[in-house]
Amino acid sequence: MAMNPASVSQLLEDMENWDKDKRFMAASDLTQEVTMSNQVLDVHLQKRVCQAFVKQLEDQSIDVQGNAVKCLAKIVCKFQEQQIGEVLAKLSQQVLDGKAEVRDIYATCLKGLLSELPASCSALACQNVLPKMLHGITSIPSLEVKEECTDVFHDFLKRFGDNRIMQWSDQDNMATSLLNLLKPKQHKTSLRKKVIACIGALSAVLADRQLDTLMRTLLADVRQAGSKSEKQKYIQCISTVSRNVGFRIGQHLKEIAPLFFQIVNQATQEDVSMEGDNEKDHEVVENCLNAFECFVLRSSKEIMPHLDELCGIVLNLVAYDPNFYDSGDGQDAMMDDGFEEFDEDGLVDSDDDDNSWKVRRAALKVLEAMVKGLPDRLDEIYSKFSQPLIARFNEREESVKLDVFTTFGEMAHAAVTKTQPSFLAATSMDSTPSVSSSFILEVERVQPPKERPTSQHLIAVIPACISQLNKQMRSKAAKTRQGALTLLRTLSECIPQHVEPNLPQVKDELLRAMKESNSSMRLDSLVFIRHLAEYFLTAATFQQLAPELCPLFLTCCSDTYYKSIAQALRAIGAFVYTLRPSPDAASSELKVMLPVYEVLKSKLLATDIDQEVKESALECLGHLVACTGDLPDFQPAIQDCLPSFVERIKNEVTRTTAIKALRTMCISKVQIAAVGSILAAVGGTLSQYLSQNSRSFRQQCLDALVHLIKK
Repeated sequence: MAMNPASVSQLLEDMENWDKDKRFMAASDLTQEVTMSNQVLDVHLQKRVCQAFVKQLEDQSIDVQGNAVKCLAKIVCKFQEQQIGEVLAKLSQQVLDGKAEVRDIYATCLKGLLSELPASCSALACQNVLPKMLHGITSIPSLEVKEECTDVFHDFLKRFGDNRIMQWSDQDNMATSLLNLLKPKQHKTSLRKKVIACIGALSAVLADRQLDTLMRTLLADVRQAGSKSEKQKYIQCISTVSRNVGFRIGQHLKEIAPLFFQIVNQATQEDVSMEGDNEKDHEVVENCLNAFECFVLRSSKEIMPHLDELCGIVLNLVAYDPNFYDSGDGQDAMMDDGFEEFDEDGLVDSDDDDNSWKVRRAALKVLEAMVKGLPDRLDEIYSKFSQPLIARFNEREESVKLDVFTTFGEMAHAAVTKTQPSFLAATSMDSTPSVSSSFILEVERVQPPKERPTSQHLIAVIPACISQLNKQMRSKAAKTRQGALTLLRTLSECIPQHVEPNLPQVKDELLRAMKESNSSMRLDSLVFIRHLAEYFLTAATFQQLAPELCPLFLTCCSDTYYKSIAQALRAIGAFVYTLRPSPDAASSELKVMLPVYEVLKSKLLATDIDQEVKESALECLGHLVACTGDLPDFQPAIQDCLPSFVERIKNEVTRTTAIKALRTMCISKVQIAAVGSILAAVGGTLSQYLSQNSRSFRQQCLDALVHLIKK
């Protein structure tokens, strides 16, 4: 699109209009005009445009200022390098000595421009921004200027830190200048946080020698810190550096780890003995643990010599609660009665400022990092932490309790290798035929996820875990109930064969969750049942629950939330195999599935429902017919559903899922007489599909035809 210089000049005039709305719209229109055009403005107009936007940064209207910040970052990138350099230099200078009331606007605009500049402008940014920001950090006494310069320098390092000019610069001087900003006690918290973030970003581009110097300086500062707040900021800094440099910090762990262990032990012992500033102690310990989390994830090899001591500290701190005095009884009774407040059996200091929960949360994060980052030490981790973690299900701080559930879920994920497809994939055309199997389908049942050899300690405590989760699901707190159910769902995904024996124990709370108004809890309970049914070991366990579960399935199928409907249909499709695991083992409870056909018929006929619901209904129909297709009581219901099923095979949107459902029916070992009534229509449609362009679709149709003819 060609650009008219006259219209540009008019818009530049409007950007100085007395009406703020006109100034705002003129800036937006000019930005669109320049960015959408394939024509480059001449140098004279480029200068005028840049000056107009820089002037608007000092506009009296906040809306005009904010719009100018966004527009300038977009528009300058379209100009010549000379103009880009001039704008960068101008903005950088304004951050240093511009008006105090708009200094943050200039800094925000400069950061936005740095993020928009292409990589080819890195040298330009280094020349015009870097020296001024360093000058502001080192030489200008104003703390506000130092803070804005540090913030811009951080964004600069993130965007252009790998530039050669940065590598040739005096990196020692940069690091020293930033460290000097950390030392004064009177500096406000916001400046300290920005300095720490900036040191982290700088550490990522430091050479090995400079990084070594930085770490030695930080360690010396930690040792020499006169107060806990000083010690805390240097520990925070080491943690931030660790996150940015990764494995490169490993060589320093032989000095860092013993020092941090000493700090943690000293702080927690002081707290227990009621000495010192507890709040500061907790924050120092939290920062040390955050650093250990980084070390475990990024320097797992180097942390190995210190792992035993770290495990001991984490084991102690996950239960660290100096303000709670447990008399040793009454916990189970309290949960059973539905009370969440601790009574005189468990005494809590009524101190609103108690932040010891931060220590427990940070310890859980370290444990989670060990599970993820040290797979070869899982056996030791499970043996040490499985039982103590279950004991922490009674955690009094709700947010920490949810972290306990999450950590145990990560331990369950790490205990298995998930390489197999789900049970419902057993009906795909890649499945291995098996006539000798006792399963009702002519394919082998897919086995649950394979357990790692190191998982035995975790599996041994699953009954105790589910028993505690059952108590937590009776809690008055909705988040606690949700967290407990989510962990049950995770366990059913990872180790369903070990959860199934405990299903009767959680039956009542599971049925209650399916009636909850909270859609997330309904979804989790449906997925939990589906996973257990997909990998069932003992069909009788599920058959006993069928009279209570199936009506709730039907209730969920009439839910207003489409995901609940889809999950309910998938759960029914998996659950029906537990009611007839083999052709000769049809349970009397199969009759409870008869009303499902009415639901499926309505879903197959509906045209205004979600695609996920349509596909789930088709899959469910395939599984139901495969299990009940030869039973006389089900024939009328099956015949009612088949016409709409044929239409779904002909529909371009649903045909792939419908053909999979047809194949599921055909690989059933029972004789399904109803399929004969649709043989001509389905056979003709599938034959026509063999001329489609998609090779995978043609193969799917051919496979379905083969099984249809065999049937």
